[in-house]
Amino acid sequence: MPCVYWCPPVMSIHAALAVKRTKDLAEGVPHILCGDFNFQPTSSMYKFVTTGTLGSDKEATPVANPWGKYFPKVEVPMRSSYAAVNGCEPNFTNYAKVKQEPTFIETLDYIFYSKGIEAESVVKLPHRDAVEGPLPNGEEPSDHILIGAKLNIAA
Repeated sequence: MPCVYWCPPVMSIHAALAVKRTKDLAEGVPHILCGDFNFQPTSSMYKFVTTGTLGSDKEATPVANPWGKYFPKVEVPMRSSYAAVNGCEPNFTNYAKVKQEPTFIETLDYIFYSKGIEAESVVKLPHRDAVEGPLPNGEEPSDHILIGAKLNIAA
């Protein structure tokens, strides 16, 4: 996902296209979409992936273009592994400091899965208060911490 968090319509378009393309490539087979999405669990983009709607966030709604392209819909929303197993997302997956900007510590990484898959377990993550940051540091090679899940695909 692009790192243009300051432009919610662009993030919404990318989230919608990523979900739609993954579904199209899967051709009806259960599928997984995971990575650094550059959106937080409270965002409209997260809501779109997990519910199929942007909700009432007008700032995140893309303006219709003159060529008649449509904004993709998520007919069967995806689920998040961490939210399914733990009841909520991790309290952070990214801990960064860029130049003079304030330190950023939030959840941006997800393991989403479709119908036909169930999350059995997830990698236990440290609490944000237990991590000396920002990252990377001597223990973590990236500004993102490793996430993981054990998923069961229905036969």
